[in-house]
Amino acid sequence: ITSGKVSTWGDASGNGFNATQTTASKRPTQVANVVNGKPVIRFSKTGKTNMRGDFVPDQRVNPVQMFVVAKNIATTSTFSGMFCTNKWGGIYSDAGNAAVTDGFTFASGFDVNATAATSSNTPTNPTQMAQFNIFDSQYLSNSTQNSSIWMNGALQETYTGSGVPILTHEQYFVGSRWNPEPDAATTKLVYRYFDGDIAEVIFYATNLNEARRTVVDNYLSAKYNLPISNDKYVGNAATYTLDVAGIGTTDGTNNNKHRAASSAGLTLRQWNNSLNAADEFLMFGHNSVGNGFNYQMLDTSNQEIWNRSWYVDKTGAVDAKFTFDYSDAGLSYNYIYLREYKLMFRSNPASPWTEVTAIETKELDGDKVSFVLSNNGLGDGYYTLGRTDPAIVPVEFLAFDAYAIGAVVKLKWSTASESNSDKFEIQRSADAKAWKTVGTTKAGGTTYADTYYSFTDSKPLSGRAFYRLRQVDFSQQSILSPVREVSNKAISAGFSRMELYPNPVLAMTTVQIGGSDADEADMQLLDTQGKIVLKEKHQLENGQTVLDLREVPNGIYILRLNLNNGEVHMRNIVKQ
Repeated sequence: ITSGKVSTWGDASGNGFNATQTTASKRPTQVANVVNGKPVIRFSKTGKTNMRGDFVPDQRVNPVQMFVVAKNIATTSTFSGMFCTNKWGGIYSDAGNAAVTDGFTFASGFDVNATAATSSNTPTNPTQMAQFNIFDSQYLSNSTQNSSIWMNGALQETYTGSGVPILTHEQYFVGSRWNPEPDAATTKLVYRYFDGDIAEVIFYATNLNEARRTVVDNYLSAKYNLPISNDKYVGNAATYTLDVAGIGTTDGTNNNKHRAASSAGLTLRQWNNSLNAADEFLMFGHNSVGNGFNYQMLDTSNQEIWNRSWYVDKTGAVDAKFTFDYSDAGLSYNYIYLREYKLMFRSNPASPWTEVTAIETKELDGDKVSFVLSNNGLGDGYYTLGRTDPAIVPVEFLAFDAYAIGAVVKLKWSTASESNSDKFEIQRSADAKAWKTVGTTKAGGTTYADTYYSFTDSKPLSGRAFYRLRQVDFSQQSILSPVREVSNKAISAGFSRMELYPNPVLAMTTVQIGGSDADEADMQLLDTQGKIVLKEKHQLENGQTVLDLREVPNGIYILRLNLNNGEVHMRNIVKQ
């Protein structure tokens, strides 16, 4: 864009099907802040401005559907094209005759006006055409042509008759119609230029069912603040109009559902096949171009909450799965336990956030956190993701073990994250009541990576002894680890002296069991709900084996090894 003139109107879908105008004098103008604070592309009949693009063979599909948000400036343009093809297919304005047509018709003596019987057209009036409207055209051509046109969500006309197969449509035009019949006076092929503003064009290489069409209407209605007859997104604060999406059904049938939708970090999915009755929808949109975190106290716990939140509007009875995706939200992800994540809710933007407790299930998959809400627990309001602030969880222990090797006792432990962590004090006791510090190890400060530590008690107690860790932060606050017992034979309990490398795992990881005389292990991989996702028997060579996780979905798991000498080992493992 140079000095307001538009040479390229980019394809926001990422497919690269841009509209261009190479002739400087024919370029339309971008005008800022015209409709609900959004810019438009202004086309001129007198300036003969338009843009065009090519349909590659893969795009020449049948059927198609298109949406245009536009308004007329002049009322004298005849059959002028808003968005159309070089075979007349598209959405036109006939301001003089007060009609809009989808143009996807072809018959002997074809002409379009407010009373034409051979086209899908919607009679309007100059006042209506001088306002922004949402036009939607659907076209299907087999042995006969079927076309329909909607305006602001309401069906206006349908047509069944002869038509031009979309496979023969080779180009598209924005801001004009290319007339394939020569002008009678000049015998030249002519354009019919649009005199008005176009805010957005959406082209689908398919027909949308009624549910999906309703979702797109609501997206455009919220974005441009235009009234529609099928509004399912009401009650939201004025700022919650970004990336509006939705799931739903108009009649409950499988052919007329939209089951999943995403909005810049949040995906909603139908759950329990709950979209099974007429007029059931969940629409949602967010409030923030940027994202980040803010903090608030909740039940004496400091909560880290996404800045971006979504208004959710429910129509009918719907169960849904909420999935928050750090990557899609533009946020960096640092692993913490699933239990630390909270689904947050408030009834209006001025209310404090509260935790949603009516959760059916909760899961963590890579950097995606999901919650399932049944209909009874899902109400209209504002939702976002929260989690316990890692700053108040100074250390998250992954593993801690103590075992005797010869005349010494070896301690090994690892952490998933640390915040302001100064040191670990190694404490020992003969009765698990009176404790003595026998050593100190420097901690990692602040880190969200797995960190590994070890300590050797070179003068252990004879017989039975107990060990624990006292983690101390820089402000001298402390927490205690679980207690480990050491006797003449080291038998692991809970997380033990099993080591994995690498961890996190992309494909394969080596499992090393230290100080064990076992030569065989029954391996179980459990998800965060305790379900076994992988079960294998392994032979150990020098306490070592290799685990293949290439077929395991990304996520956080617990690896459990039952050794043939009676020892049990468990360890957290992250598959990426």
